[in-house]
Amino acid sequence: MESVKKEIKRAEKFANLAHAGQKRKITGEPYITHPAAVARLLTKYGFNKYQIAAAWLHDTVEDTKTKTKTIRTNFDKRTARYVAIATRPKGTDSWKKGRRYTIKVVKRAKNFDDIAVIIADKIVNVEDITRNLRKQGMSLFDKFFDGKYRRQLWYYEAVLKAIHKRDKNRPIVLIGSKKYPHSLPNSSQT
Repeated sequence: MESVKKEIKRAEKFANLAHAGQKRKITGEPYITHPAAVARLLTKYGFNKYQIAAAWLHDTVEDTKTKTKTIRTNFDKRTARYVAIATRPKGTDSWKKGRRYTIKVVKRAKNFDDIAVIIADKIVNVEDITRNLRKQGMSLFDKFFDGKYRRQLWYYEAVLKAIHKRDKNRPIVLIGSKKYPHSLPNSSQT
């Protein structure tokens, strides 16, 4: 049990340091609230310590100066593997290329556990967008997505279709359905 807490705590500490000073673009909250929400969701649905640790780390390679090698050196190889799966490789820097890459990863993953971090990340992102749409209306898309709500919609629908083709009966995939109507707590509860 101690090793479980240790890997997750190290990942949480690492992510806090890596994302220090960063803010969420929509809310202005500390960025760390996002990986914390992804980790909470995976914890809630009983995913393993490596996936939960990877949830804390999933944006460090893309959004900070952290290198993939640093993750591989400092964390268990399983944690590093889940982070690598959730990280868009160099060369997918354009919005569309990056999103197409993620959709392809979800479609081609050998098992559901490999993409759990990606799925939880997308659920948290959709929750955040939905919560902020209620507050700001469609102007949210003008401010933060260059008015291109249709491409955001395309992306999340494509990910959802890919997930549902794989395994539509897992509780984490059913969030928001009649069977699992409750989703994440507000990110302010972090």
